[in-house]
Amino acid sequence: MSRLTRLSFFIASIALVVIVSCGGGAKDEAATDTVSPASPVSAASPATPDIQPNRLIKLVDPLDDPDHYCIDIRGFGSNIQLQNSLQAHTCKPNNNRDEQFTTKSQTGQLMAEQYNLCMQPESPVDGSQIYLRDCADTSLQGFSPLEDGTIGSVRTQSSSSFFATKSVLNVDLLRTKSNI
Repeated sequence: MSRLTRLSFFIASIALVVIVSCGGGAKDEAATDTVSPASPVSAASPATPDIQPNRLIKLVDPLDDPDHYCIDIRGFGSNIQLQNSLQAHTCKPNNNRDEQFTTKSQTGQLMAEQYNLCMQPESPVDGSQIYLRDCADTSLQGFSPLEDGTIGSVRTQSSSSFFATKSVLNVDLLRTKSNI
């Protein structure tokens, strides 16, 4: 936590990029529990139009960790905190199901398949924290990969893009911001 606090003084905002995770070669269910992060790729690349199943979403800037920070569900295992806002946390090379998301290509929803929940800002207002909610037909859950590698909101009222910010003594890193 002190590392995040120190970093908050130096970093005002960090764009998100979609990362392709490397599996261990085996395609069985057990292999998905040990997905490792890979190098950043453009989310808008024709070869990768959607986030592939069970992928990590990393911050572009690795900050103080060569393995980067990823969007993360608070808690772990039986202590998972699905009701709390998402956060940025060091990317976990193993046992990282709480950092894996899949795009539902028809709706643009970012889904945590392990928990059958989708990302959703608490409101359509800049600075809203992002939570996991029941997947629903709402524009707040629509996301789209943008040409610059960030993930944007599909909301029609705004051209918001989602990125991480840090304020002093705040570890709730995932926020929304308009007109980046």
